[in-house]
Amino acid sequence: MMPEDYIQNHIEIETPHLRETGMTRYEQCWDALMEQMYKQAKTIHGGGWPIFVLERMRLIEDEVCGKMDGEEE
Repeated sequence: MMPEDYIQNHIEIETPHLRETGMTRYEQCWDALMEQMYKQAKTIHGGGWPIFVLERMRLIEDEVCGKMDGEEE
């Protein structure tokens, strides 16, 4: 369990950012990484590795958050 002061500090940091952007800082970073990987995958120098990163991100999301409705097992 996290200490109360850590939780309060985290809330104080995230709340203004959440109000400003609609996302937590972690969500915004994850979103930026996904956007960069999609852009890189479309370039001639993409090399295929961005697709592996995107697939790994999806697997992590499924593991942490559970599969989205309608996704196959």
